[in-house]
Amino acid sequence: GRDIEPGVPDSGESMKTLAALSKLVGKQRVAWRYDPVLLTDQYTIERHMDTFAHMAEKLAPYHPDMVVSPAVGGIILGYELARALKVTDIFAERENGEMTFRRGFTLEKGSRVVVAEDVVTTGGSVKEVIALCLAHGAEVVACASVVDRSNGKVEFDVPYVPLLSMEVTSWEPNECPLCKAGAGAPYKPGSRGVK
Repeated sequence: GRDIEPGVPDSGESMKTLAALSKLVGKQRVAWRYDPVLLTDQYTIERHMDTFAHMAEKLAPYHPDMVVSPAVGGIILGYELARALKVTDIFAERENGEMTFRRGFTLEKGSRVVVAEDVVTTGGSVKEVIALCLAHGAEVVACASVVDRSNGKVEFDVPYVPLLSMEVTSWEPNECPLCKAGAGAPYKPGSRGVK
């Protein structure tokens, strides 16, 4: 916020700018993150926890007993949602290109699971974690994210609870104006290696 950086526009203006920028350069060149790492007198741990508690209130009617997140982006959200819901959390991570449970994490058959991710663009990682949970005999009752970059276009077979939805325009590489101009391959920090 402006208390940290006076030149920063308000969040509504930032969202409009982000949407316009993504239309211009493509989703593969614009990133949005919610990083509850910044702690100040105004951005306290409690403020971040309130954000997660608000999401947990929306998820409580689904009566989950477990929150499962894809590593790495969803880990903090998953932990805080589970804490607010008073349930257990675990995360899945890639091993040889496949989502799996490691580090001693287990999922009991019949568990009622919420899958939580920080940012959803295509829904690919969330869908992989849903499939992993189903393969372990769990019932996935809902999905949640801080940001839905598809503005509601991504569909899951369970209710989806994003904190924020926004439209982010993207192109295939052969249609991207910057790609056509020879800007080179975009950097993709995500775990799935999608370009």
